[in-house]
Amino acid sequence: MITKNLLKAQIDRIPYEYIDVIYKIIQAFENITDNIDEKKRKKPGLYTQNYNKKEWLEFLNDTYGCFKNDPIKRWDQGEFEIRETIQ
Repeated sequence: MITKNLLKAQIDRIPYEYIDVIYKIIQAFENITDNIDEKKRKKPGLYTQNYNKKEWLEFLNDTYGCFKNDPIKRWDQGEFEIRETIQ
């Protein structure tokens, strides 16, 4: 189970340049829960937040843009041993 202390410890390990991104993610959850009445808050579910175009583009630039110096690469598949077929 994840506790708040464990979450805080993980946040402390994040490089300082990504703190804005983490803060925006936390704010998004606060906005979601602020808009839910007490009765619905007790039930698990999926809630969404609407962003205007400018906010959404800023969010994408902050999150996707954090990989510009460390791009995601897909390496070759490699070869796997051939095993006996299951009958």
